[in-house]
Amino acid sequence: MKEISRLRRFREENKGVTMVELLVVICILCIAVGITGLSISLVFSRDSEKCAKAIDEQLEEVRRSGMTMQGIYTLRLDTDKKEMSITFREAADAGETIVKTETLPAQVSISLEAMGGTKDISTNSTLEVEFDKATGRVKGIRSAGQPVDGTLLSVHCDSDTRRVTVVLVRETGKHYLQYESR
Repeated sequence: MKEISRLRRFREENKGVTMVELLVVICILCIAVGITGLSISLVFSRDSEKCAKAIDEQLEEVRRSGMTMQGIYTLRLDTDKKEMSITFREAADAGETIVKTETLPAQVSISLEAMGGTKDISTNSTLEVEFDKATGRVKGIRSAGQPVDGTLLSVHCDSDTRRVTVVLVRETGKHYLQYESR
């Protein structure tokens, strides 16, 4: 009997949810959804940075190898397959050996641009870069097998929220990253 009276009293005292309680719950849900959306966009923007850093590191490895070791080292980038490899030849007319291959993130789109050049390479899917043994400058850039002129070469790695560009300066052989939000 005491239980029944306690339940009736509880039901009479608690008539429902107040508007403040409802607003607090809605605010907590909105914050949780916002944090989840932000973390998902950060994960995808990191793919473009990961891609650009991998290209930048491989450019440096090819440059360093080309200056310090015997033979000719070339960086080959295939934007369609999202694959990058370092090749080695003992002489200009010798056969190539693949030294290292790396796959780039599939969610990133990669595009090429030669600044100050006469040839548009944005539609081409392959790029080859070779450095001069004595100076470390860019000895040659080829896209789809054709020589590319220009003072700067840009390799754009794009995701939905961010663009990271690897810029290669032909005269010095130096390269750096540029970050842009979309």
